[in-house]
Amino acid sequence: MLVLVLLVLAAVSCAAQESAPPLVNLGRLSIARVFAGSRNGGPDAEGFYGVRNAFDGGSNILNGINYSSWYAGSRQDFVIVRFSQPVTVTGVVVEGSRSSGMPSPESFTVQIRSAGSRELFLSPAIPLERLRTVYAPPRPVDGVREVMLLFQARSLFGVDEIEVLGPPPGGVDLSPVTPLRDPELVRGSSREREAEGAARKALIRTLAGMQIAEMRAARSAADQAPDSARRAHAWLEVNRAADRLSELLPGDEDLRPLAEEASALGVGVSWCEPGADWVAETQGYEQYLQIWPDGPQADYAWWMGRLSNGPRCGDFEGTREEYEDLIQLYSEFLKRFPNSVHAPEARRRLQDAQEQHKALAPK
Repeated sequence: MLVLVLLVLAAVSCAAQESAPPLVNLGRLSIARVFAGSRNGGPDAEGFYGVRNAFDGGSNILNGINYSSWYAGSRQDFVIVRFSQPVTVTGVVVEGSRSSGMPSPESFTVQIRSAGSRELFLSPAIPLERLRTVYAPPRPVDGVREVMLLFQARSLFGVDEIEVLGPPPGGVDLSPVTPLRDPELVRGSSREREAEGAARKALIRTLAGMQIAEMRAARSAADQAPDSARRAHAWLEVNRAADRLSELLPGDEDLRPLAEEASALGVGVSWCEPGADWVAETQGYEQYLQIWPDGPQADYAWWMGRLSNGPRCGDFEGTREEYEDLIQLYSEFLKRFPNSVHAPEARRRLQDAQEQHKALAPK
């Protein structure tokens, strides 16, 4: 009797296993296309660390080396898998980076969109507590056309493999392949970057115009000031607005007309060749120190102007003579302004300069 019961249970177990639908990695079928927020891989370097490597089954040999990882380009990056026909998704597996030089992401979330549905399935944050982390939605999601994985990390990260699991879709060759990049998303991303670039330039020009207007108002106040204190303060504001302007402008020489318009107001905004960027000069801070050398913001004018803090141009090579100049400048600053809010930082920099100067002494 016991033997009979065992045989019946074994038969039921086998029947259950046979009735359970097999699962395939939908992301490795010919109906899949993939895209990432960064490092999609282009024609010249597609195989090295592009997003397709997360769907290659762990093997992508180039020049005798296995490049089988997708490396994110930001701490919060994403991967999209699109299907040319609806599929059923029962789970997702993420395999973190095995490379010692590239950490795994800390967590990810899954977004699943069904064809013809306005609803979006969104998972909770799933921590990568193991190298291979499995996520299953409460129930299989039918009619899926798009799966998005959003990764979170504290630094740049790598992912070795992504699997989107589900039953085999009908009429599809089940031979595993490395999916192609989604051409529509690649083109859309390129157009979006171009549009963002144009919008960013337009916004920068608007903000630059506002800073130049502030410079103009401060210069007018300096010219019309009834006393030296207000004239000194106005010159300080001219320079501060010039600093904000130069920090706003990107490293683009086409913005020279804006820099020239600002420079005409008394504080130069010039192109710095060593850093290939726009920088502000310090005429306004010097005006403050000449007009009101003991004014309440004299330490600030010294700190920003004569100590070259802020968006300044310089090519510091770390020579013994340069450290001697720094020692003299910071010593004089501390002598004049021992109680300045910048004094602690000045003392630290003075000590560093003295140590570097000593280290460079002839043996």
